[in-house]
Amino acid sequence: MRDGSSPIGVLLVTADSSAGAELRTGLERCGIDRTLSVGSARGALTLLHENDWIDCVVCDHSLPDVDGIALLQTVRSWAPRLPFVLFTGEGSESVASDAISAGVTDYLIAEPDVDQAESLSAMITDAVAYYRRHADVVDPEIQIRSVLDAAPDALLISQGGTVVYANPRLEELLDEPGLADGDPGAPPAAGTPLEAVLSFEGELTASSLTAVEDGGPVLEAHDEDLGLEDGSCLPVEVTVARIEWNGEPAVLIFLRDVSEQRGREADLALKNRAMNSTPVGVSIAEPTDGTDNPLIYVNDAYTEMTGYDREEVLGRDCRFLQGEETDPESVAEIARSIDADEAITTELLNYRKDGTPFWNRLTVAPIDPAEGEDPYYVGFQEDVTAEHERDQDLRRFRRAVESAGQAIFITDVDGTITYVNPAFETITGYGREEAIGRTPKILQSGQHDDDHYDCLWETIRSGSVWDGEIVDKRRSGERYYAHQTVAPLLGENGEIEEFVAVQSDITERKEREQQLHTLDRVLRHNLRTELNVIWGHANAIASETDGDHDDHVTAILESVTDLLEAAERGRQITRILVDPPRRRAVDVGTIVERVVAERREQYPDATVETALPEGATALAVERIGEAISELVTNAIGHNPSEEPTVTVRVLVDGERVRIEVEDDGPGIPEVERQVLGEATQQDALFHGSGLGLWSVYWLVRRSEGHLEFDERDPHGSVVTIVLKRPDVLGETG
Repeated sequence: MRDGSSPIGVLLVTADSSAGAELRTGLERCGIDRTLSVGSARGALTLLHENDWIDCVVCDHSLPDVDGIALLQTVRSWAPRLPFVLFTGEGSESVASDAISAGVTDYLIAEPDVDQAESLSAMITDAVAYYRRHADVVDPEIQIRSVLDAAPDALLISQGGTVVYANPRLEELLDEPGLADGDPGAPPAAGTPLEAVLSFEGELTASSLTAVEDGGPVLEAHDEDLGLEDGSCLPVEVTVARIEWNGEPAVLIFLRDVSEQRGREADLALKNRAMNSTPVGVSIAEPTDGTDNPLIYVNDAYTEMTGYDREEVLGRDCRFLQGEETDPESVAEIARSIDADEAITTELLNYRKDGTPFWNRLTVAPIDPAEGEDPYYVGFQEDVTAEHERDQDLRRFRRAVESAGQAIFITDVDGTITYVNPAFETITGYGREEAIGRTPKILQSGQHDDDHYDCLWETIRSGSVWDGEIVDKRRSGERYYAHQTVAPLLGENGEIEEFVAVQSDITERKEREQQLHTLDRVLRHNLRTELNVIWGHANAIASETDGDHDDHVTAILESVTDLLEAAERGRQITRILVDPPRRRAVDVGTIVERVVAERREQYPDATVETALPEGATALAVERIGEAISELVTNAIGHNPSEEPTVTVRVLVDGERVRIEVEDDGPGIPEVERQVLGEATQQDALFHGSGLGLWSVYWLVRRSEGHLEFDERDPHGSVVTIVLKRPDVLGETG
């Protein structure tokens, strides 16, 4: 044994390598001559057996293989007086009591961010000095038995498969009389076979325990169920270590009752499963003296909702989810509630890890604290983004309906009006209070018979949409024309719950149509009749003047011809504007081939070429061929060349079909393009080709297409009709 002046050697046992290195530096700075660190109890036993210069063990309670108490008890089985200091951050009364019972030399609670090297080195120095002075005072064997008898865990020592020592705590654990002769309640006597004392339900056996004697220094822990004589089982933690007993290899076996621990673990596991199974995010924050409340627990739903891993969340205040658009007043209200230890529920705009915002319905409540302690806080987070979006959509929809220029009203399945928008009041003259609770019969003008209304109700009650024009009556008695759509509204179960009707007042449009019809009659009868009279008189003048006024007569006849042509085009445009635009899928290639064949026959000197793909289907009105024909005719008729050339191409361009009519003529004058503008002068309308271009414009527009004009180098023009493809619109014809 070294004297009091010999260097002091210390073995540090801690799983925290950085803390161990820092502590070693501090101890050496405070005068400890030599230190060595290791991260496990098993490693500590190996170093203790290999190094005789170690005068003191400084050990943490929490180790990766067994705890510090188990290591202490193992050391005490062969070194009962070796200084052993438990220097741990896991301070509790039960740990301190077990350490004292196991023969710990001293006990020190580690304080974070506090340099305790000086106080620990003084503790080590005093313990080593005392150990060296009194090492030979007491018989080691007697001291070993005394320490092991007081150990907090049940333990026994086996050599060659028989018990050579058992402490009283073993009999308490087994809860039965001694297995050999002796007083009731005494531990198993020396010489008792190991298998007669210990029987496990798992893989551990007396034979496997005995085999440890043949190995090197070892310290292993096993979770087992210890069989009792009454047939029941006791959950135990079995720690096995190879030691020397009376100079011979032996096995030291600890048995720790972990039934309460397993119960707590099972209870905790159940609660964790319950917490992780709930679809609501759950978090727990600890109290602090500052403004932050660091999170110490989050469940799976929390990580899924926020996109953060647990490691990224724990230790942070939950405010890390807040962002630029988070309402500061709501945040302040939460802080006030926490300060007052009151529960609060609110909704916050939070942000996930990837930056996407989500609405969080947050409930924060204090957890009842232990006496004298500050409360922890539990938080419940629910992603209500979809609910917010639905509410926002409903608000937008309501604003849109309230602001719509169409009359909108809703009825129940029996036809009773339950809602009308402001436009309904304006168009019909009925106020909201007058209309709600009544039926749409208040609008009936008498213009439609019972069959009309029977058809309407049969359509919408079958789940289909009714669409058509009607004549209704305002509150004043005045009739008005309306385009009305009535649709059923289905509930979640697919059953019809309500009907919604949308009315557009088309009275002015109908009046314009009537005016157009009148104009059509004028053009068809009055104008044509008068022009025919002029034609007849002009021919009479020509026949009676012997050719003296042929130039004047020719000018009159040409003007009459132009006017008749303009009248016919006017009638065509009238029909285009009056007829409802019934669009359908048309084969553009077939239409172009037909138009080109007709124009080739009409203009044999002209060259009309085509470039047509297969399957060029477009959405257009049935008379779209007239627009193509007009463009081809115009290109040929206004070309001064004796052999004009026109090319008609059809191109499928993504979502559009393009019909290009290219010529080598003089191009389209700007005045004729202006026919399509809003500022068109009336005299331009009567320019023959201009009026024809106007009919092209309306046919294309009613097909939901548009026209494009380009110049051709070196001369000529390209007019393109651009139409939509029916498959893009989800229509088939």
